[in-house]
Amino acid sequence: SEEILQFLPATVELSIVALLIAMCTGIPLGFLAAIRHKRVTDHFILSVSMLGYSIPVFWLGLLAILLFSINLGWLPSAGQLSLAYDIERPTGILLIDILSSDSSYKWQAFADAGQHLILPALVVATAPATIFVRLARTSMLEVMETSYIKAAKAKGLSFISIIFKHAIRNAMVKIIRQVGLQFANLITIAMITEVIFDWPGIGRWLIESIYQRDFTAIQAGLLVLSTFIFIIHIVTDII
Repeated sequence: SEEILQFLPATVELSIVALLIAMCTGIPLGFLAAIRHKRVTDHFILSVSMLGYSIPVFWLGLLAILLFSINLGWLPSAGQLSLAYDIERPTGILLIDILSSDSSYKWQAFADAGQHLILPALVVATAPATIFVRLARTSMLEVMETSYIKAAKAKGLSFISIIFKHAIRNAMVKIIRQVGLQFANLITIAMITEVIFDWPGIGRWLIESIYQRDFTAIQAGLLVLSTFIFIIHIVTDII
């Protein structure tokens, strides 16, 4: 239980940030593809989403490290925070702990933690984002064919008004239902990504436990992850 409390917050932080990135990029692109249905924009977005979904996460992670960390030197390749910063972690979620600390180098540490978070979060978010693209596109196309959208067009409402006041709000209902299902997939991707980026989360801890045949840790880790996914399902149903 002590090890789980130590490693779980890092996985929660990575998963939530990755989910937000996936939703904020995938859903608008899916809506754009539906609005530009059967045009160049639609075909381009679908092609990119299929490419992103087809790339294995372990290869994408290594490629991101090779390009952005080794060749360009823009972002760190491993860890959660540089050794130069010593931050107390009462919650375990590093970004929150840094913002709530009284350290004199709080903002430098926050920027450093953000840089460490960018690459693994983007890698984890890639596959869910491509799924959100297809979900949003399909949902928007279905909504655009409904009778109330046709009635709004007949009334003379502008295209922007129809999209933002009627279509998007109704299309989001079907997408939110799928967030819980995609979160389970996202957790699985995060476990592999944590090993590649040496992220101190429960996924890396669980895989190390499998290598060491630590069956008690394996049982506990799977129980916690299953409970976490179960809670996310309940929250998405309520939303």
